[in-house]
Amino acid sequence: MNNPGPKFVSRELKKIGYKGNITYINGDSHKLIPKYFKDNPNEFFDIITVDGDHSADGASLDLRDVLPHLKIGGVVIFDDICQRNMEYLRKVWKKYVSDNSRYRCWEYDDLGLGIAVGIRQY
Repeated sequence: MNNPGPKFVSRELKKIGYKGNITYINGDSHKLIPKYFKDNPNEFFDIITVDGDHSADGASLDLRDVLPHLKIGGVVIFDDICQRNMEYLRKVWKKYVSDNSRYRCWEYDDLGLGIAVGIRQY
């Protein structure tokens, strides 16, 4: 499935009445995210989505880079937890988020490639 991009997401958010700020970081997350947080060290987010390069190392790096910038009460969304031949992505999710007491988590894998959601408690 192709990534529909920021314009699509912005239109969908507008449909539900979202009026807040949105920051999109598209491209090589392993370069762009560290640079973004180096330039904006005090930036914290209500929602962070992680849909990276589909490697275990890449997913681990993305989560390690973004989780410190998730607000308490914020939500991290992680794609493809049950994608065939990529079962390791669920293991990465468990290691960094669902096995961490700082998060309350939910996973949906009944349809599609699966999605996991974690809410930061503290």
